[in-house]
Amino acid sequence: PATVKSTGGAAAVPYVYQFTAAATGGTGSFGGGFGPAVGSAPYSVAVGDVDGDGDLDLLAANSNGNTVSVRLNDGSGTFSGTTNVTVGSSPYSVAVGDVDGDGDLDLLAANYTGGTVSVRLNDGSGTFSGTQDVTVGYNPTSVAVGDVDGDGDLDLLAANV
Repeated sequence: PATVKSTGGAAAVPYVYQFTAAATGGTGSFGGGFGPAVGSAPYSVAVGDVDGDGDLDLLAANSNGNTVSVRLNDGSGTFSGTTNVTVGSSPYSVAVGDVDGDGDLDLLAANYTGGTVSVRLNDGSGTFSGTQDVTVGYNPTSVAVGDVDGDGDLDLLAANV
C-alpha cells in the first residue's frame, strides 16, 4: 500500500507478486465435510483470506440472487456467517484481489445479464462496500485480476460470450 514508507520517508513503489506453489506427499483424497449454505444458484467460487486471520475464506457467486456469499473460515474448515454482498445482475464468476492497494482482498463479480463487473472493496475484516460496476461488454461469464501491464497494480480481465 501507498502508506508504506522507506526509512528516508519516500513512498514504496507498488508491486504485485505472483507465484505458483507445488505440494508433495499426501494421498490426494479428501475426508468428510459439509457444504456451507450460500445464496441462490451458486455458479462459481473463489477463496482468499478476506478477514485477515490467515485462513482461506469462501466466496460464492449466486447467479439467481444477484449476490456474492461471503463465508468466513474459523481456521478448522468450518465456515460461518450469512453475509451476502449485493452485486450486479446474474453474477456468474467471482474473483478476489487487492484492487485498491490497501493490503486486503477485494471482490469482483462478473455479471452475465448486466454486462458489468461489480467491484466491492473490503475494509479488512471481510466486510465489503461500494457500488462500482465496470462495463465490460456483452454477457461476461468470468473475471480475473492480474498485473497485465506491469505497473504494480491489479488489472481487471473479463471473458464475454
